[in-house]
Amino acid sequence: MRSRQIEGSGSNRPTSSAPRPLVVRGVVLALLASVLTGAVPAAGAPAGKVNKIECAPSAATPEVAREIALKCGTETVVDALTDPWSTTTILPDGYAKLSSSIDAVRAPDPDDADGDGTAWRPVDATLRVEPAGRRIVMVAPAADLTFSAGDTTGSGSGGPLASLTTADGHTITVDVPFDLPAPVVDVAAGQVVYPLDDGVDVIMTPNSDGTSFSEVIRAVSADALRAVPELDALTGDGLVFPVTLSDGLDLRPKTDGGFDVTEVATAEVVAELPAARAWDSAADAVLEPAPEEALSESAASMAETATSDSEVLVAPDGELVDAGDVAERRASAPVAGDVIEPLGAELVTGADAPAGADAGVAVTLGAEALAGMEGTIHIDPTTGTKNPGGKAVIQSAFPSSVHYNDATSFPIGVCTATIGCYPTNVVRSVFQWTGLTSIASLKGSDIREATFTVFGSHSYACSARTTELYRTAAISSSTTWSNFTTSGKWQSKVDERNIYHKSVCGNDRDIAWNISSVAKWAADNNSARITLGLKGTSTTDVYTWKRYENPRLEIIYNRAPLVPKSGEMKLDYEGQAPEACVTSAASAPSFPTTSGIVMRGVARDPDSSQVRVKFRVLTSGGTQVYYTDNWSSTQKPPAAFERSIPSTALSGGGTFRWQMAVQDLLDGSGDRNTTWDQSPNCYFKVDLYNPGSPTISSSQYPEGEISGGVGVSGSFTLDSPSSDVVAYKWSLDSDGLGEPPLSPSSPGGPVIVGPLAMTRAGSHVLYAQAVDSSSRTSGTRAYRFTVDFPTTAAYWHMDQFTAIIGSTDLNTADAGALAHTLRLSSGVGRTPGPFALAMVRADDQALVFDGSASDIAFTSKPVVNVFGCASDTTGPAGVADGRTEDQGLKAGQCLDRTGESGYSAGFTVSAFVRADEAGNVNKVAVSQDGQTHSGFKLGKLASTHCPADAAGVKPVTCWGFWTYDTDGGGSLGLRAYSTRPITAGEWVHLAGVFNATSGDMSLSVCPIPTDPDGRDPEGTGIPVSDAEHGTVEYTGSSWSAAGPVQIGRSMFGGSMTDHWVGAIDEVRLYNAPLGNGQITAICTGDMTGGAELEDGDGDGAVVGNPGDIPPGGGE
Repeated sequence: MRSRQIEGSGSNRPTSSAPRPLVVRGVVLALLASVLTGAVPAAGAPAGKVNKIECAPSAATPEVAREIALKCGTETVVDALTDPWSTTTILPDGYAKLSSSIDAVRAPDPDDADGDGTAWRPVDATLRVEPAGRRIVMVAPAADLTFSAGDTTGSGSGGPLASLTTADGHTITVDVPFDLPAPVVDVAAGQVVYPLDDGVDVIMTPNSDGTSFSEVIRAVSADALRAVPELDALTGDGLVFPVTLSDGLDLRPKTDGGFDVTEVATAEVVAELPAARAWDSAADAVLEPAPEEALSESAASMAETATSDSEVLVAPDGELVDAGDVAERRASAPVAGDVIEPLGAELVTGADAPAGADAGVAVTLGAEALAGMEGTIHIDPTTGTKNPGGKAVIQSAFPSSVHYNDATSFPIGVCTATIGCYPTNVVRSVFQWTGLTSIASLKGSDIREATFTVFGSHSYACSARTTELYRTAAISSSTTWSNFTTSGKWQSKVDERNIYHKSVCGNDRDIAWNISSVAKWAADNNSARITLGLKGTSTTDVYTWKRYENPRLEIIYNRAPLVPKSGEMKLDYEGQAPEACVTSAASAPSFPTTSGIVMRGVARDPDSSQVRVKFRVLTSGGTQVYYTDNWSSTQKPPAAFERSIPSTALSGGGTFRWQMAVQDLLDGSGDRNTTWDQSPNCYFKVDLYNPGSPTISSSQYPEGEISGGVGVSGSFTLDSPSSDVVAYKWSLDSDGLGEPPLSPSSPGGPVIVGPLAMTRAGSHVLYAQAVDSSSRTSGTRAYRFTVDFPTTAAYWHMDQFTAIIGSTDLNTADAGALAHTLRLSSGVGRTPGPFALAMVRADDQALVFDGSASDIAFTSKPVVNVFGCASDTTGPAGVADGRTEDQGLKAGQCLDRTGESGYSAGFTVSAFVRADEAGNVNKVAVSQDGQTHSGFKLGKLASTHCPADAAGVKPVTCWGFWTYDTDGGGSLGLRAYSTRPITAGEWVHLAGVFNATSGDMSLSVCPIPTDPDGRDPEGTGIPVSDAEHGTVEYTGSSWSAAGPVQIGRSMFGGSMTDHWVGAIDEVRLYNAPLGNGQITAICTGDMTGGAELEDGDGDGAVVGNPGDIPPGGGE
């Protein structure tokens, strides 16, 4: 396919001694040149001094530069904001000026080689003839770009063809897949030429600022190209150019056939490689001598000195080329009229990459494409650098041609046959600045003025025509006439000038355009890009034809003071810790008085050296109640300011908000300030009233009632009628309110005190006080309640019996409140109980079991919460039995609850028993069924399960209280023992206790007096727990034994066993662990005459009157 291309890069033109050469432009140029964008270090200059300001042309930071500029009345450059393309200068009035060029204008000069006292020098891309360390270098390039000095002493001895090291340490190299000969450095042409073979060269041409280069393989003919073996792959599988990238960079293909060099960590494209192309020299047939009207002064001078074989020619697009330089011109870009064909370019990575390289780019030229090209042929995988600027020329006669970043002269208007263009060509030029982060961070109001300047070097004639300036869309390496002429691309006309500028007219000059509107647009839209386009107003008038050079940008700005930050706005109150700004009225701090409240805030300004502030206070509804009419005195930012709020402004209290505005001063006059709308709203409250006293409620322990019981924990809800209460102070049985305060989830909400463990029966008082957000306190609320003695879950005297209709079985009533009736089989006998034998109660009866399986006594439901778990069906609704029902919980939750409140306090089983045989066998007096095993067993154990004495001898049998770690666990997994000998026929009192809080199981044995004449052994009437074996830690799970209570037998493996032989009387079960004093009262009670009991074990569980838990008289 044929297409034509406009003018090339202009100044650095290659030379050649060979006529009409064939040029193959390699991918190496594209790769390395593109990498160069963003690779230039920002060198530092001598910094100004902070403590003692000394006049200097530059300073390290904006702050120091501003100090110097204001003191010395001079412009001061900011080194930290200077790079090869841009610089920021602080003006004598304190404003900042950003100056930016599209091409680099300065090069790093850390050694001050030019002696100007700065770290920069003018760019000079002149090549040095003598190599430096086997590398060809330039005088003062904007980037650290070098070329190989040739592989004269062996393969690769001169290093890679081109190398670039960036300021941040990245190194990128591009090479060729063959040895390079020693080059010829053509300083005048600005080229490094490597002669490969007769008529075949590799030519490196750095651009005018030394940030990129072109790399061309040039051959005088196709035959000469084919004669070089190293280049055979070009028309075959592809000539592969090795590329190495230091850590952090990646080479990635694009959809249009080009490549991007990307910084992996940031995903930022630092270079771009447009799609590769090839062109011939077909334009030679249409190049004609340029008419005088087409010549600028420099071109006319060139024509005057031209020899017979050297004249100024004009290309079809209006470009002027010296006839002797056409071949050199084509070494960097095609001439308009040349036929252009796309090249194949493929990324090669991994195992296929060239040895020693990270990747490669394989370039191919099809044989058919080569055969269809006329005259000199060029192959060019063009690469564009990703500089912070860009420039494009688009032309109607060549609508698909790309002309991006390769021109130094920028035409606009209409080029007609009058000046050598065939066909008529309408041309526009577009200029782009990117990376303007300092502008993107501004607001439009920060911009004082902005100017776009170009040098007007040529007009068709000394007759004015209108030139228009537009803000346009972004340009790139794919910008063409076809895709960049719609109104969506030319977005907003900025200005127009009816001008001409030509040396022979005496007015070639800088043309400055006011682009403040464009800079303000960029600032307000957070855009770091400004793109401007120049064009004429006619498509036929040759008088609109003009040329421009050296586009540049200046923006003068003063950033407004920073909007105050809520994190730097605080309220002080009478020396207390400052209250941070709260932007929500709901959670605002509160103060108890209208006086002593001070607003404090920090003012910041990035540019001004002096700031001042104003404060104001409003009600939450927006009524202004206080305002500072005058600005404060000035301070150097960042500066802290404060202002007390008059108490009269806050009279009556309520919710308020305060704000702060900041103003900067430049050159001694007020200039800019933040607005009230920008300020954070910092809310606060003034509370002049105390909160109401809290209410207290409890379902376990209602006020003024006797309820619960020792071991039954209670929770108490504290609430307040005041909506601003933020904490509750409290204490139990002391009015000191010394417990850690509790805070509601939202102001005015309730809190829960507890669960509190009740370890003492009797009267208690819970004290509570509400505290509001301003630290005001309510009156103290006193809540009285009484803890009942431990709840009796079941109690059977075994004295009275009732018949069951249709059965020979009998019932005996539950003396407790929960009506757990005990059913007896007809085989169970009766005998006088221990209280009858002691002549305390003559009608006392005990049940007699003969060990047969038919002697049974049982309940229909479970009675106690074994290990804190039982079903919800153990007692009447509303009767406090400590079960899950009474805790507001479901039966399904009765799992793994050991140690929690109320129903998980533990249990006690108590019985008077007489063993009529003392053999080596287990016998159980009381148990409660699980699904497989009993949840607990109280009785006597066989010898194998009893503890040995000091001599290692075990008794034949022993008293025990035992269970299993799980329902279905191993034999006698957990047990407490008594080493007191068992005597057949002797009455004793057994008490088994499980304390869920401590996790202990314990057994006490109390021998009792059974005759009134004192013949019983000494020590009777005192429960004894064996010091070594009487208590054991329960390490099992919290499993539910939710079956009936069994008297005289137990369950193991799902079957009834351990049938009792002897008598059983006065069986009690409690849903709480009893203390020793309570167990003593049960054992001796009425038998001791009712004397008060002491808390002998210090557990706080004391029964003051034995009649409260009568051992034989009923509840």
